[in-house]
Amino acid sequence: VQRVKGLVDEGRALADIAVLYRAHFHALDLQLELSRLGVPYVITSGVRFFEQAHIRDLVAILRFVYNPSDTMAWQRIAVLLPRVGDKGAQKLHDAALAHARAHQRNLVDALAGADVLAKVPKDSKEEWPRLVTSLQQIAATLQNDRPFKTVEVAIEGWYGDYLKGAYANYASRLDDLKSLIGFASRFDDMQDLLAQIQLLNSETSDRQVDPDADALRLTTVHQAKGLEFGVVFILGLADGMFPLRRAIEADDLDEERRLFYVAVTRAKDELYLCYPKVNSKGGPATLLSPSRFLTEVSEDLCQPLRLRRSWGW
Repeated sequence: VQRVKGLVDEGRALADIAVLYRAHFHALDLQLELSRLGVPYVITSGVRFFEQAHIRDLVAILRFVYNPSDTMAWQRIAVLLPRVGDKGAQKLHDAALAHARAHQRNLVDALAGADVLAKVPKDSKEEWPRLVTSLQQIAATLQNDRPFKTVEVAIEGWYGDYLKGAYANYASRLDDLKSLIGFASRFDDMQDLLAQIQLLNSETSDRQVDPDADALRLTTVHQAKGLEFGVVFILGLADGMFPLRRAIEADDLDEERRLFYVAVTRAKDELYLCYPKVNSKGGPATLLSPSRFLTEVSEDLCQPLRLRRSWGW
């Protein structure tokens, strides 16, 4: 972001600058920083991170467990079950609420009641206990664990299994969800985490940017084919990120190398190949190695830039 501001000071238009990345979640931190600083940007490769369906699903699970009276969050979860619509979701919530009051139980535990199960559609009865157990496990983490652990348990539970059956590209969506673990590690309290997500969502809803306006362009490499920009930044050039870990493990790097070629040839004037030294997404921080594609670039074709702690170059 500091370098982008420098380019603008030098006379560049924001719209002439693009940030490319291999996977959507690689740009999460950048989106957060741009929103925080009020830098206009558009995402040409789809919706913003927290607007994606699977991210909204998981956030709804967190919201409901934290506040079981959040009926909107519950409805988003319940309709993922077979044969459950909005009215059915409301009936299940009402039944659980009645059970909780009658038996003096919390609402998440009340979902396991036989009277609630009786109202579950036949096609969902097999899946229902797994959902309830997962919600109970998530709720148990709220007492003593930090939010990142709660997110981790939520991903490993019922929703992780649902994801596999619902999406052909579930592996990339799972990577998105795991990146939330690193995001959640910044917070000590679930209320603060949920409040920050709500703030980010409201900012992106209220501050719609005209696609033709002078705004920074963010896009996946796939969506950048055929486009050119005066200045291009490529994020996440570390082994396991670009190329993706799945490609490395499968020893199938041809597509990844082709995409790297596509990415670097989008730049007309300036190209910044960026790699992080530390990865904190999806668990404890780990050291990263530069992408093998970077090491294949001849040294006489590039100039190393190192970001100092003072944000100078």
